[in-house]
Amino acid sequence: MKKLVKNIFSIWPLCNLVCWHGRRRCGKVALTFDDGPNDDYTRQVLDILKVANVTATFFLEGRWVEKNPQLVAELIDAGHEIGNHGYDHGDDSVLMQVKKCDDALKKVGVSTNLFRPPLGKLSCIELVRLRLNGYRVCLWSVDLHDSMRHEGKWAVGGLDYSSIQGGDIILMHDDNPICVTELPEIIKAVRNRCLEFVSVSEINR
Repeated sequence: MKKLVKNIFSIWPLCNLVCWHGRRRCGKVALTFDDGPNDDYTRQVLDILKVANVTATFFLEGRWVEKNPQLVAELIDAGHEIGNHGYDHGDDSVLMQVKKCDDALKKVGVSTNLFRPPLGKLSCIELVRLRLNGYRVCLWSVDLHDSMRHEGKWAVGGLDYSSIQGGDIILMHDDNPICVTELPEIIKAVRNRCLEFVSVSEINR
């Protein structure tokens, strides 16, 4: 049932409401990063993406945007897409988390209608309210569990990259060394499958 729901919501125009993945035959994948910008790892991720000529989407937390405005500017200058990831994974309502992050982003000149809920948790009521406020919700179809593996919360190793397919939205986190170490391998594996990297907003075009 869950897979059916994901597939239904990945069809236009429902993909403008909430999207787990793009069209499977599109020949594209979207690489996304959550929980930044991070002092220690975001620039390393940026360097890898620049060398590989890969465009990605970064879902930023408002608290780190306030702390690292220069990093946000570097993400924009490099041509990457920016999404809202709430303010701090706190207990505020989803709309409050979104608004606080929005305020932080606007202070550095960024406006976005993309939102990724922390942990991917969102009620139907929250989804409707977000849509009424003009937001598109983006989830993911491939989770590499890099952050959880770094924290010792996920015992399984990395994903078999050969399972990545067209339309996938890949979840990583630019807040840990595993992301930095594995990113070049992931890029290589995706390109070996003749898939193109695009931003989340381009996955269904």
